[in-house]
Amino acid sequence: VCFDSGWAAGNGSDIKNPTKPAYDRSYYEIIARAGFDHVRIPFALEPSVISDGPEYLLDAEAMRYIDIAINHALDCGLVAILDNHHPDYNAHDNVPMLKRIWEQVAERYRYYPDELMFELVSEPSRDTMPDADLYQAQIDCLRIIRKFSPTRTVILTPNQWNEYYELWRVTLPYELDENGRIIYDDNGKAVVDKNILMAIHHYDPQLFTHQSMGNRPSDVHINQAIKDEITAVMEFCADYERRTGVQVWLG
Repeated sequence: VCFDSGWAAGNGSDIKNPTKPAYDRSYYEIIARAGFDHVRIPFALEPSVISDGPEYLLDAEAMRYIDIAINHALDCGLVAILDNHHPDYNAHDNVPMLKRIWEQVAERYRYYPDELMFELVSEPSRDTMPDADLYQAQIDCLRIIRKFSPTRTVILTPNQWNEYYELWRVTLPYELDENGRIIYDDNGKAVVDKNILMAIHHYDPQLFTHQSMGNRPSDVHINQAIKDEITAVMEFCADYERRTGVQVWLG
């Protein structure tokens, strides 16, 4: 079960705000006591870039704060998911920056346990990142991370705000040999990278999940129709898992 810390972490310069809950150890103690086993920590990494390309250097002080959040989560027995959370920067023109960011992050945490996971992007949109660009960028970032962390779990996403029905469009990364060629199993099937997850976000039916927001009523209770709608999505994802061997994570 995941606790999504939302904007408790940071966005841009706000990352260096020491009063953020994400920098308080008790925050993670509460999460762990409540029975959650992992926490998603969203940080807007792109606005923390302080130099132009090709270096695209990350702000060292901002990263020190991110260290605090990750270490608190791990020390409290939680799996920590570092989520690059700034959809406005998930754009074609920013792919070189995206890859350089993850190179720096992967190198910084190369000796951290596998309980630290990386989520490459959050809720990209075709308006700024066409499918081919997004999926190639994810594979490129994964290859970069693998140079530092061969077994760390890396979380990929379908386009259109992590919509589940986009799962089949995602280009899967395959295991490569020392010569960069795809590895095949004994049945001639390409071997998918074993340490990836596919993240979906699902908000429907919003009448239930977003009640009280806007003009929505505040007294919508779970019913069979809502259960059936959610079950259909989970069955779609389970079928994807069976066919690809890639686990789907509702993040």
